[in-house]
Amino acid sequence: MKGYAQSAPFAMGKFALRGLAQSMARELGPQNIHVAHLVIDSGVDTAFVRNLRQQRGGQAEFAPDELMNPSSIAETYWQLH
Repeated sequence: MKGYAQSAPFAMGKFALRGLAQSMARELGPQNIHVAHLVIDSGVDTAFVRNLRQQRGGQAEFAPDELMNPSSIAETYWQLH
């Protein structure tokens, strides 16, 4: 995880979530409760993301590997569960 220029508020929140997950994992691990912290380091292929890009003056079309498929993300969460 990295903080980037112009993203201090976002980075603070994400680092806080990571710390929370680590603390919960250490606290709950002895009770056989597993904690996962997943990072989706990409845009997600939704109408909202495509419309936002268009509103900002870009084209709504993305390269095939530029966005993550929401169904694939959901399947990963389901398998984790």
